[in-house]
Amino acid sequence: HSTKRIGKAGNFMTPNLQEWVRVNRPVNCGRVLEIGSLNVNGGVRQFFSDATEYIGIDVVMGAGVDMVLSGHSVTRMFGYKSFDTIICLETIEHDPQFWELINNVRLALRDEGHFILSSPTIGFPYHHPPDYYRFTMAAIHSLMHLADCCVLKSDSLPDTIGNHSIIAIGIKG
Repeated sequence: HSTKRIGKAGNFMTPNLQEWVRVNRPVNCGRVLEIGSLNVNGGVRQFFSDATEYIGIDVVMGAGVDMVLSGHSVTRMFGYKSFDTIICLETIEHDPQFWELINNVRLALRDEGHFILSSPTIGFPYHHPPDYYRFTMAAIHSLMHLADCCVLKSDSLPDTIGNHSIIAIGIKG
């Protein structure tokens, strides 16, 4: 796997995304994995203080990162069905093979576990390289389906200057 940066560096974790996660997070979050957890401009870890365990991974060490690990290696490190909640915010657009990350989410998420996913949508400017993709609402729903999750809620959220990200929460099973 490439050593290029896959994460949200340079992409601003907007207050709208943070608030959406705070309001819509699962009540019983259990063991949580955040993929792309480097805290550049805010994060969501503080909303999961009741987690039995919270592990943040990214491909570089820094604030909010507990372990340097690619989203492609989640099941190799933690095994199958090992998390109750998986969070991946503003990260998949930086992964040239995002489908591998989604497959690892599918395998690592326990049945009836929750997956929270966000990504910039069409029109969001290019930011921290590498930056490969933009996703529509339909695409985020398809990615949830690939992770064997049914979408519970999804929204398009503006940042502070009018660019939008798509965010969704799904349940596996």
